[in-house]
Amino acid sequence: MRHSATWFDFDKVCPEDSATASAADEQKLADDLVKAIFVSVISFIFEFCFAQTRTLECAFRRFVALGYIVRPDLIGDKSQRNLAGELKVARSEVARHVKFVRDGLELEGHARLMTAKGRANVRLGQVRARAARLHQRPRATGKGAPA
Repeated sequence: MRHSATWFDFDKVCPEDSATASAADEQKLADDLVKAIFVSVISFIFEFCFAQTRTLECAFRRFVALGYIVRPDLIGDKSQRNLAGELKVARSEVARHVKFVRDGLELEGHARLMTAKGRANVRLGQVRARAARLHQRPRATGKGAPA
């Protein structure tokens, strides 16, 4: 006994896979997928930033730390010291949130993701800080004190 091919209407089961799906249907499916991805990402970011905290300030600092690590160019390739000055917090506070984000998401360090302009800004800041330390007056006691 030989079996013949059975006709089955796959379009009724899964219409988006049909070859006859209209361009409008395909665009709607693509839009729905983009919306779903966007909602998923935004909800993850909010959940992560508000994890173990109820204050908006702390969540905002975590969001800035996330931007600092993932896309430093979006926040102007600023150093932690510059970010701390803009947020009006101590640099250690920014560093604490950056560490929280890195540990929580298991991300790489900031320097690997920084742009060439950002690295140049950081290097310029380091050179200026060193020059400022070199031009300080000697201490009254200890090595280099006036006699």
